[in-house]
Amino acid sequence: MRYKTGQAGLTLIVSMVMLVVLTLLVVAGMRSSTMSERMAGSSMERARAYQAAEQALAQASAVLQTNGEDCLSGCTNVTASVQGKGVGAAWTGTALPGTWSETNALSITTATGQKTTAKYLIQQLPSSFVPAAKASLGCMAYSVMGLGQGLVSNTQVVLQTVSFVCPL
Repeated sequence: MRYKTGQAGLTLIVSMVMLVVLTLLVVAGMRSSTMSERMAGSSMERARAYQAAEQALAQASAVLQTNGEDCLSGCTNVTASVQGKGVGAAWTGTALPGTWSETNALSITTATGQKTTAKYLIQQLPSSFVPAAKASLGCMAYSVMGLGQGLVSNTQVVLQTVSFVCPL
């Protein structure tokens, strides 16, 4: 005697549908994980570039301190004491320089094994940038820009600060 069941392959169809759903969930999870890894890598590259730009600002500040006496009368790319040290022409604009310029920029000295690179550029600012309290002391204002590059060449950060050189 034979009994007829009403399944006739229904279990196979339900199993296949569940397998497809499970596969889609796994693929979505992999894509999400890959995207998170890429974002973390990009964030790390930006941090490396930022640190290199900060290193460039520190080295540029050291150049200003080392040449402090000469820079009180104005350091430009034609000043004998600072030629070739990352000092550009005097800035003539009424606002701070807003874009990076490779002209007269100088590569920083990096530590052994350091893979990031950076450059800096120092530009003398007009006397209108010097606050009255500092102007009365005879201080000069300088724009200091640092460009840091991460391990990936398209990861770059530009930092800028204003530095004052004042007589002692």
